[in-house]
Amino acid sequence: MSASPVEPQFPVARQATGPITVTKGELIVVNYEILTMAAQFEDERIDREKDWYGSGIDLPNGDYVCTISQLTEPELRRMHDGPDLHLRLTSDSPPTHLR
Repeated sequence: MSASPVEPQFPVARQATGPITVTKGELIVVNYEILTMAAQFEDERIDREKDWYGSGIDLPNGDYVCTISQLTEPELRRMHDGPDLHLRLTSDSPPTHLR
């Protein structure tokens, strides 16, 4: 597993990397519960509680490489007082003025 993207004292328990596209100037980060509720019920929207949960991230439209690192193991005793996860977004293409 790669080194922690935050600080060395925060070990990476799990990590996933993949592409993501921002199309409306915002990325909304949700947990599995919110995602399944939106899939089951027509009147549930993923972005409904984003202001409450602080899960909306304003971003320019475009393609990004997203790396999510889980820094704690839910089944184990916490080994640090840091964050549970780290989200890193890297632009997949250079800014327009650099092309």
